[in-house]
Amino acid sequence: MVTRYVILFLLIWIVALIGVNVFSRLGKKSVVSLVDEKLEEPIIEQKEDVVYLEDKKGSPIFESKADRQYLGEDGFYHLEGNVLVKFLKRAEGDDIVFNGDEIRYDREGNRFILLGDAEIRFKDLVIESSYLEYGSQTHMIKTEKGVSFSSPRIRGQGQTLVCFEKKQEVEIQNNVHIELIRENEGSKVIYVSGDKMFYTHKWGNGSMEGHVKLKAGQNSVKADRLEFYLPPNKDFLRSLILKGNIKGDLFSGLSPENQGEVEEYKAEAEEVFIRFFKYLDVPQRVEAQGHCLIDTSQSGIGIQSIQSEKFMIYFSRNGEISGFSGLEGVLIKERKGDGGREIKGNRFEIGQNKEILRVFGKGSQRAEIASGDYNISADEITSPLRGGDLEAKGEVKGVFMSSPSSYVDMGLFSHSQPVFISTETMRYIEEEKRFIFRDQVKLWQEKEMIVAEEVVMEKERGGMNAHHGVQTVLHYEKEGKEQRFHISSHVMEFDPQKNIILFEQECVMEIGGVKLNADSISILMEENENEMKFLTAKDSVIIEMGTYEGRGGRADFIFADEMLVLTENPVLIEKDQGTTEGDKLTFRLADDRIFIENEGDRRSVTILKK
Repeated sequence: MVTRYVILFLLIWIVALIGVNVFSRLGKKSVVSLVDEKLEEPIIEQKEDVVYLEDKKGSPIFESKADRQYLGEDGFYHLEGNVLVKFLKRAEGDDIVFNGDEIRYDREGNRFILLGDAEIRFKDLVIESSYLEYGSQTHMIKTEKGVSFSSPRIRGQGQTLVCFEKKQEVEIQNNVHIELIRENEGSKVIYVSGDKMFYTHKWGNGSMEGHVKLKAGQNSVKADRLEFYLPPNKDFLRSLILKGNIKGDLFSGLSPENQGEVEEYKAEAEEVFIRFFKYLDVPQRVEAQGHCLIDTSQSGIGIQSIQSEKFMIYFSRNGEISGFSGLEGVLIKERKGDGGREIKGNRFEIGQNKEILRVFGKGSQRAEIASGDYNISADEITSPLRGGDLEAKGEVKGVFMSSPSSYVDMGLFSHSQPVFISTETMRYIEEEKRFIFRDQVKLWQEKEMIVAEEVVMEKERGGMNAHHGVQTVLHYEKEGKEQRFHISSHVMEFDPQKNIILFEQECVMEIGGVKLNADSISILMEENENEMKFLTAKDSVIIEMGTYEGRGGRADFIFADEMLVLTENPVLIEKDQGTTEGDKLTFRLADDRIFIENEGDRRSVTILKK
């Protein structure tokens, strides 16, 4: 009887156990409670089940699915084969999803280890590695086994990773490579590598440190640090900041008529800020500071290098440079003309047409240009990027290094001494090889000086001419003594082939107490020397000496004898005394005497000037 009851009890227990198991299998659902302290079996194995892990209140934390799930001897739950883990109780779009060949987690659900083709997804960020760890309490993902990540705006890889999932912060170190602006149709990719990257996915801010290298197309840049900004939910780059020891190799296409050719530049700076157009991958402006340098020696323009403390470059929406300027400590080296030139100043500008360079001074720091032949300073200096022309404006001052080997022939000035200049404007025309000085022009060299409203100087031929209000101071030596004389006229011209200085239009000469007026005055120079042989005045000649006035058609001054000889119907007029005629009047400057000479039997008269 007892045996029957025992058998009946066992049958009921078996049926109940089978029923519970059947209902459990029908739902394909297992629940593991965090407060179940009795789960101490060495192995719990389930297949094709969805497992829910609950918190202390019985609410599900995550769900998992795998080909095989069990509790291992290591105290971890093991999920193997097509593993999927999804954390629940999150706002819409905030789910975090694990995929992998194998996932292990502790009984409390605090620590997760992903193995094989492991992947973690949250928001639109995907992290992949052969090994990933996740802490559900710290919300931290980490690995040291090599990792890659991607989102619609950035992707990359490195060796070690720490990611705070809630803050959406990613830190990757060792051999880091990233791509900014995902490679969509028509967009460009910026490739960046370095030692360490930090990125806040929520706000789109990121940085790269240590041996930073940036590459965009043919362009490449090295720096100590890079900062970037990818606006949230927008597939475009907004800004880049480079810092520390920046060096770049940049390439640019030439003008439309030279399509297919490329200009190469090298750039340096301590900090560079790049702002991009909204919704475009085209820079809007570039700001650089700290020992900025652009080396253009490999380009087709006439500039070798540009440097200053600050650069500012503006671009149009189609990527063309619309403006380029620099500030403080400007130094521009040209490779034009004979031996190149250097331009200094406080500020420079290159306009939208990219043809003209303008350099400005400020306060005591003036715009300056120097070559082997001359140094010029002004308020503003303008030079084309191609060609050797030059223009200076505003209180122009300069010096020409005149010498026998100089590329600039200083005309009537000596080659043994420098020639100084002061004017309001100066132009050099490369094609014509000539300098043009205008407005309050003054050129001088020790004892010689030319003042005029305009002076034109031929660089190689040595010709020179002056116009409007010409004042010329010259000198000669007599018995070791210096004698100066002054000539004013409307026009002055020096012909180096004939060695003649010609003065025209209302000429007035003052020499040794004598004043001479004439329509023209010419001076014959010694060949290849800066010394005068004799002077000739022609047409309507008037000589004033004390109370005497001589009139004639021509006058010759012999420098060696210091005598002024008036011919061509000369007449001597003494104030309030009448006139005397002769064939020749000679004015001797040395002893202030005037000789009246006649031809034939007529006697000569000598008059002593008192």
